[in-house]
Amino acid sequence: MDRYISKNVDRNILKKNRPADIRVYAVWIRRLRRDARALIDASIFNHPAAIVFWDGDQVAGRFFAAAEGFHSPVAWDSYYLYGPEVRWRAMPSPITASGFPVRNFTGDLRRFVREMI
Repeated sequence: MDRYISKNVDRNILKKNRPADIRVYAVWIRRLRRDARALIDASIFNHPAAIVFWDGDQVAGRFFAAAEGFHSPVAWDSYYLYGPEVRWRAMPSPITASGFPVRNFTGDLRRFVREMI
């Protein structure tokens, strides 16, 4: 997830909507050789609902690629939106929306979040 996308989600979705019961898990996935945990700026998501993780082994990336039919064995630069009715068992379901790359779907993501709160 790049800095532009992260700031856009934080500024245009979390802070504008002020959802009381939303959780955001931002997972930074090692995709390029130069990607490193030390390069993550966790302050990009400066919101109490957001938790930032590093996935250097691509565990979450592989999980979401399998769970949501990503076009590659490892999901990255994508979002997965689940409503309050989701059940996290072997695979989360039902999914409300998803998109790749996030940059192309920030308007949709904002609309879905507004509909859910």
